[in-house]
Amino acid sequence: MSQVYFDNNDGYNEQNQPQARVRGVSLAAKTFLYLALAICLSGIVAISLPYAMIGLGIGEAYYITVTVSAIALIVFCFIINFIVLKSKSKVVQITFFVIYSLLWGVFLSSFVMMFDMASVGYTFLITGGVFLLMGGYGYLTKKNLDGFGSVMAMLLMSALLVSIVNIFFANIWIQWVVSYVMLAAVIGFVAVDFNRLKRMNQTGVTDNGLALLMAINLYSDFIYIFVRLLPLIASASSRN
Repeated sequence: MSQVYFDNNDGYNEQNQPQARVRGVSLAAKTFLYLALAICLSGIVAISLPYAMIGLGIGEAYYITVTVSAIALIVFCFIINFIVLKSKSKVVQITFFVIYSLLWGVFLSSFVMMFDMASVGYTFLITGGVFLLMGGYGYLTKKNLDGFGSVMAMLLMSALLVSIVNIFFANIWIQWVVSYVMLAAVIGFVAVDFNRLKRMNQTGVTDNGLALLMAINLYSDFIYIFVRLLPLIASASSRN
């Protein structure tokens, strides 16, 4: 999901690029590498953690582990962008990124426990397909999608506000519509984030922190779509 990951003071906007351009792996290549790493780490942890803890005889601590990971994720969501952007150490940047991915893996393992593996597998493939389709459009189009991204951001914020208000009304139809609107907005963000990555990549900047921030945005998009689609696909599978 698109986040604020550069501003005039940081030097990471398209009007004010760093002057030094380092030859080597491109920004896009680094971003995709980090994105693949995050998805792989989260997937491995999500699938193996519950069974590993049961095998080690500490299965009763599983739900405590998931709860702690959820709390840690809330904290990380507020600090990881700042740490990755401000830290000058590549080791620190990657370490926090890996921890963030592992925490998501722990949290997502609860979804693996709730739904059958077939539904999880189908959802992963569908999410990957949607991600590649929208990402391909965003990366290959010659248009600047920032305007579209602003519309998606307003749509997402409006849906979130309606969802909060609906807590007092508990209208299931409103919540249903809001859920689909938020899902559509995040799917739109995939194209926007890929489009922004392409334009940043064309400047020749290869900053590691920027690559990690781009990867975090794309990873967040992927996880949100996966989590939203999983109950829908599992429900459809159970009816068939």
